Amino acid sequence: MENQTTIGGLFSSCDGKIEFSVPAYQRAYSWEAEPHLKQLLADLREQPNGRRYYFGHFLFEAAAKPERSEPNRYLVIDGQQRLTTVVIFFRALCDELAKRDPREVVDQDGEVDIARIVEKYLKYKKNKFNTVDYDNNFFDRMVVSGASNGDTPQTRSQRLIANAKSYLADAMKGEKTEELVRWKQLIEDATVTTFQVSTKSLAAQIFSFQNDRGKDLTNVEKVKAFLIYQVYMACSSGDPENEIKYVERDFSNIYQRMEELIDLDADHILSYYTTAFHGGWKKSPLDTVKGAFARDQDKLGFIKKFSTQLGEIFGYVKDIQRLARDNNPVGDVLLLDASDSWPLLLKIYHFHRDAPNVLEALFGLMEKILFKYHYGANGYRTNEFPPEAGAYAGDSKGLSDKLSCWLKSGFKEYWDFTGNFELALSGSHHYFPLTRYLLWKYENSLRRNEPPISYDDYCNNYGNHRWDQTLDHVAPQNPVGGSEGYSDNFRSRYLHNIGNLVLMTCSKNSHENNKPPIQKKDDYLTSTLLSQQEIGNTIARAGGWSEREIEARQRKVMAFARDRYKS
Repeated sequence: MENQTTIGGLFSSCDGKIEFSVPAYQRAYSWEAEPHLKQLLADLREQPNGRRYYFGHFLFEAAAKPERSEPNRYLVIDGQQRLTTVVIFFRALCDELAKRDPREVVDQDGEVDIARIVEKYLKYKKNKFNTVDYDNNFFDRMVVSGASNGDTPQTRSQRLIANAKSYLADAMKGEKTEELVRWKQLIEDATVTTFQVSTKSLAAQIFSFQNDRGKDLTNVEKVKAFLIYQVYMACSSGDPENEIKYVERDFSNIYQRMEELIDLDADHILSYYTTAFHGGWKKSPLDTVKGAFARDQDKLGFIKKFSTQLGEIFGYVKDIQRLARDNNPVGDVLLLDASDSWPLLLKIYHFHRDAPNVLEALFGLMEKILFKYHYGANGYRTNEFPPEAGAYAGDSKGLSDKLSCWLKSGFKEYWDFTGNFELALSGSHHYFPLTRYLLWKYENSLRRNEPPISYDDYCNNYGNHRWDQTLDHVAPQNPVGGSEGYSDNFRSRYLHNIGNLVLMTCSKNSHENNKPPIQKKDDYLTSTLLSQQEIGNTIARAGGWSEREIEARQRKVMAFARDRYKS
């Protein structure tokens, strides 16, 4: 493999008997339409004729020497995002050129041989490029084989692969054939520099100081590079290969687990982990790791423990997300303040994952603290959950006592925590998102003999906006005929009062629209929500919905809230 070559030369190395693979410990495909693919196409469109396009530097690790009949195999250590995109580009190009008039598909050497492009960049007896193992079958069918309606993507990286192919294909449809042929030539002739190593140690050293042109390294990758390089340094008098493989296997597991997580990226999880287990709540994850590494006398032991435990944390996150969907209080904590709570949730789960009663009790206390903290609306800026996560060592009784104290007084002894909560509840304006959460809990308190509204139902994890939970005014904000009939006192004290608000889906809210309460009575009475039935019964009994009924319902919801969030 030459140190300076072209994309075409790279795939023609060793007389075309070459195969590239992305090792399992590398991140999966992560290029997006904007800015990465959009920038690539802009580069091609703007590149002057007669000038070569520079496509960056690649770092390869030579695999074991093949048999004579087998291709030379190289692991892509740096540059895999670009190399994957090149292969996707040629698949989209071949598909589009095959639809054009062959007489127009010509370059300086004559007719463009589409079959030759496929053999050179996609497949000749074997695939010329393999992505990470858990995406490779999908990549083979969608890109190498060119299926027009391949498998449904199962991971984020598979979705990005499919999106990249679709994005490039759509862009090519609008270009003239001669321009597509020019793009082909630009990519084939694009200059690249390469560096080939034969050991993981040297690859780790180089990768530690390089960045990927297309997408900045994530914090997880920076930490991985730091750890692998430190393995090399710590093993300078021996053979570090096996130790590096140990760390690589851990990160391979981490990247696979990343694809299974919901609305949480790897860098956030790394930050929560370093906060909880290495006291890094005031520093960046990489600085925290460097500091902890410097303090530890057993350097190799630290590295192996760190990479293994980080992998376990990704498993914990998945477990906690599953608990949330099973109506465990941890779901409420995540809804109320996920960013400040994750470190302590992880630490609690680490010590007590086999004691569900302990988990439920501690998570329940956290939920109560957070609700009072946010509902009190007193401009609080202090949350002691992150530093407590760093300090917690498994004493559940001690933590329970501390959480109970915070539930009563807040995170600072001078706070009027409970007083501010009471003031907010007894006020006259509750038309804000957290009231929706409170009314969800109130609804479930009524459902003693019926299944509760689940976390998934409340969050609407089904994707249809019509089922989003909203707040509806019983006495509408904009009644038919206008709001002139409301007194100033009603508008200021009762219209947005919690007694006049009810939990309702978007579709039902739209249906109810701005009808007066008496016309909503029958819909309320036949609702599946018991809180709506309760209002319907009140309207039927009172013959309407006035200040008195609103005040009575406010008292009822307040009594529930006081009891649920009592110290």
